[in-house]
This record gives sequence, structure tokens and C-alpha cells, in this order.
Amino acid sequence: MEKYKNETTDKDGKKITEELKRPIPSTKLTNFLIKQVKSFVDNNLRDLKSSHKSVLEWDLDQLTKKNNSQISNLDNQIKAILTENTNIDKDREKLVASVEVKTKSNDKLSTDIRADLKQYAKEHTTRSTRS
Repeated sequence: MEKYKNETTDKDGKKITEELKRPIPSTKLTNFLIKQVKSFVDNNLRDLKSSHKSVLEWDLDQLTKKNNSQISNLDNQIKAILTENTNIDKDREKLVASVEVKTKSNDKLSTDIRADLKQYAKEHTTRSTRS
């Protein structure tokens, strides 16, 4: 048995010292208790890690779904813009072709007008010299 002193105070505030004896704990019991505590801590820690991992995986899944949704929306917007650009390019090509046709038509008209003016000038000049 191991001896130890237990100090307390009574109602009047006087110190009381008692000498008591307690059994020395056995090594087997100590080792057993250490194993039990360690096992308890390990199991709780494993459960905690597992639940924490589950929460993190769920959060990751949610973020992945959100990101995939945003990526899909951006893809759709890009496709819409590309389609619109293609349509604009087609309209531009039609306008260019139309302008080219009108330019050729205007060039022909200009040529015809010049020819008419030359003819008129010849006739007018000829008439002026005759009169």
C-alpha cells in the first residue's frame, strides 16, 4: 500500500491532515485502462474523420455540380454568340454581294451617262458650230 496525505479544512477553517493508504495500481490494470482509452479515442477519431470526410465529399459534389452547371450555361452562351456571329457574317456577305451588284450597276449607269453626255456634247458642239 502507498501512503499519502490528504489535507482538508474543517468548518472553522482549520487544516486537517490525514495520513491515508491506497493500493498501488497494478501494471496490468494500468495497461488495460490505457488500451481502453486509446481504443475509445481511436474509434471516435475514426468516426469523426469518416463523418468529416463525408461532409467534405458532399460539399465537393455540390461545388462540382454548381461548377458544371455554370460551365454548361457558359457553353450555351458561347454557342449562341457563335451562332449569332455566323448569322452576322452571312448577312455581311449578302450585303457585300448586294453592294457589289449595285456598284456594278452604278458603274454601268455612270458609263452610260458619260456616253450620253459625250454624245450630247458632240451634238451640242456640232449644233453650236453650225449655227
